[in-house]
Amino acid sequence: MPGSFPPTRRRSSGATRSSRSGGERSRPASGAYVLVSGPLAAERGAYTLEFVAGANAPFPSFRDQGNYVVVWRKEADGVWRGVWDAPVSTVPPNQPPAK
Repeated sequence: MPGSFPPTRRRSSGATRSSRSGGERSRPASGAYVLVSGPLAAERGAYTLEFVAGANAPFPSFRDQGNYVVVWRKEADGVWRGVWDAPVSTVPPNQPPAK
């Protein structure tokens, strides 16, 4: 996500592809480091996010990359679920046009 977006919640990890928000989005992620303690785990890695806007998209196409931290929780059914995801963009924000 662009650097100004707040942390998000997600239910799975790894590469994702979605057509929500009026376009196509892909987010391959590479987990570089995982630390587990009981029912909690922290994952740190790098990501690349590309959104190709469709005809009804509320915003234009963009590409982002950076680093992320995800907190995982092992739930009662034995499945690890992401409960907090904080992407940190390394792409500078767009600057307003010069006047």
